[in-house]
Amino acid sequence: MKLFLTPFACLICFCLFSCTHSQVGNNGDPPVSTGSKSDFGKLGKHLVAQLELNYNSPYRIEVETSIPRPEDGEHYLLLGETLDRQIKEALGKSMVFRPQNGGNAEFFLKPEYKTGKNTTIVHLTLMHKQNRSVAAASQMTVDNHGLPPELFKPAIRSPEDLARIAGKILVEGFNSGSAREDIPFTLFIDPREFKTHSYPLRPPLSKRLAMGFNTVLSDGVPGISLVGTRKKASLILTGDIIRNDKGVMVHSRLKEIKASGRVLSSFSGIIQEAFVKSEWFETDASDENHRPLTKVQPPVPEPEPFKLDLYTGKGKTGLFFKKGEAVTIHARSSRKAFVKIFNVAADGTVLRIYPNAFTSPAPVLIPGQVHTIPADYYDADFEIEVTEPLGEELIVALASDSPLPDFPAYIKTGDFGVRIIDADFSEIKKWANAAAGKYGAQISWNILPFRTGR
Repeated sequence: MKLFLTPFACLICFCLFSCTHSQVGNNGDPPVSTGSKSDFGKLGKHLVAQLELNYNSPYRIEVETSIPRPEDGEHYLLLGETLDRQIKEALGKSMVFRPQNGGNAEFFLKPEYKTGKNTTIVHLTLMHKQNRSVAAASQMTVDNHGLPPELFKPAIRSPEDLARIAGKILVEGFNSGSAREDIPFTLFIDPREFKTHSYPLRPPLSKRLAMGFNTVLSDGVPGISLVGTRKKASLILTGDIIRNDKGVMVHSRLKEIKASGRVLSSFSGIIQEAFVKSEWFETDASDENHRPLTKVQPPVPEPEPFKLDLYTGKGKTGLFFKKGEAVTIHARSSRKAFVKIFNVAADGTVLRIYPNAFTSPAPVLIPGQVHTIPADYYDADFEIEVTEPLGEELIVALASDSPLPDFPAYIKTGDFGVRIIDADFSEIKKWANAAAGKYGAQISWNILPFRTGR
């Protein structure tokens, strides 16, 4: 079952998938290599020029920009900051796009890059803010030998670097639709909210991160004002600090304090081991929460088993769907969970069908509540429809109690946020188990076998 996600508002079905792994934008042109002697200073101009052709509209539109991000979501390079400057300069000279940073533009530009041993791929995706549908895309492949070597150095080499980049991305995520003009948001940043794993005492690193975030965000965040106490705040910045053999991983989240603690924006990044300082993890005698460790620790109760229940509108067993039939999926978790849903089609193709362009980037399951896909509370109406190839298939759901990045080996199709995964299910399961260990997350799987036919 390769699925159609059909927006009801358009009343038109678009095929989501392509067998071409090098597809770019909407015109099907292959990636363009600038060659080993390329003028990297013109890369942003070339990308924006491609985007203009793919958008193909006589009207000039306002576009919000975001920081170029690595596709693995963690290893930020100085390359990203250079691309950011080039893309903004190219947009400023464009006859089609007008940069707009006030939060009121109808479109936003999502730049990403993926660096390999010999080449670097940079792609831009122009998306509607309201329903996150793709309006245009462009992509270029560059020979690494034609790029200045310093661009491949890490952009995050200190807690202050991490706070600077993370702060900007947290603000971008908040501006992309989380804020409401009729509600004044207030934010409190507390070092005690940056929790360190595998260390019994709070290190100075927590304070340095909190001070770094405070410096970045105090310059003025649209829709948010900083306050000095938790009592006056409606939002709080929380974080997890995890040290492993690769370095220091920091996950930060902008959350609502009341209600369900909804995450409005999040960021993950790594300070590589070569730049980690031992004094970041030394005992801080000035910490108010400093307590000597006692030999006798109270018993820790066993957590409730993490269970994920998955079923369709036709139940769980003996499932059969005809070509053209709509499929409804229901999920329920015993804990607060972040969920990804895949379809293993009859020909073995693995598709990530959820989240997609109509849902939030990190959909959250509330414990005990049934989460229905599709449902009327998404950004836009859509349906999941059975298409060829037909045969024996699987619906696979992965739930985690903290956000996990996307599987790295995917091919972006550009239509409605569905992704074709360049791996089989066993590889995805192996990766998810490793990612759960890396991020300190607990995961739960559920698999529904079913059959499709005419």
